[in-house]
Amino acid sequence: MKKIVMIQRAACFSPGSVEKDWAILHAVGERLRQRGKEVCYVPETLLTDDMTAEVFLSMGRLTHTLEYLQRQHDSLVINTTESIQRTSRIFLDTLMREKGIPVAPRDGDCGYWIKRSEVGPHKMDDVVYAEDAQTCADYVRRMQQQGSKVLVTAHVRGAHVKFYRVRGTDFFFWLFPEPGPHIPFDAEALRRDADIVAEAIGIQVYGGDCIVREDGSYVIIDFNDWPSFASCREEAASAIASLV
Repeated sequence: MKKIVMIQRAACFSPGSVEKDWAILHAVGERLRQRGKEVCYVPETLLTDDMTAEVFLSMGRLTHTLEYLQRQHDSLVINTTESIQRTSRIFLDTLMREKGIPVAPRDGDCGYWIKRSEVGPHKMDDVVYAEDAQTCADYVRRMQQQGSKVLVTAHVRGAHVKFYRVRGTDFFFWLFPEPGPHIPFDAEALRRDADIVAEAIGIQVYGGDCIVREDGSYVIIDFNDWPSFASCREEAASAIASLV
């Protein structure tokens, strides 16, 4: 019987989403149990070096977790350490620009978003908005003094869209999470663009955010490893389980 270890993300990476993150991990594990697999769950804070498995399905981001999974050369690991390490905001922004994926411009006329880039525990001010260039510069300086690398992009007017994907399956889900005008856009083009990014960094279970402008064009503003899939948990769980 194939042993599968499900690694739960540390709470510091899931502010306000601990229960939702656990729910998708548990839903995937239970589908695998129904298929006769041996499944166990472990918080990444309790992961030990002597734990072995043929498959690791991991939401973990702690340095110890990533280093441990990197050593599991004979196991299937989803998502891989290498792919998680490539999800820093600066790396992804640079990658998307190089590949011609639509992203927010550097400059604009309606404010700026300042984002910490490192893959690490979330802070209250990880992402902040500045109305003008001087306020933006103040935020950047403050974050840099705290040791952070910083990504700055212009604010883009439009409708917010969240998207979820399990690469290697047919699963792709998107929604407008807030009330307001829902602008038509090419969702299939968004899926293709997201897959280009995912394939480049080697990630399989991911999600993100984009802004759809009034003319239907969009820009990707965020890209995340293994989100909670709260709006589409059951369908996503079946898709993720099918990767094993």
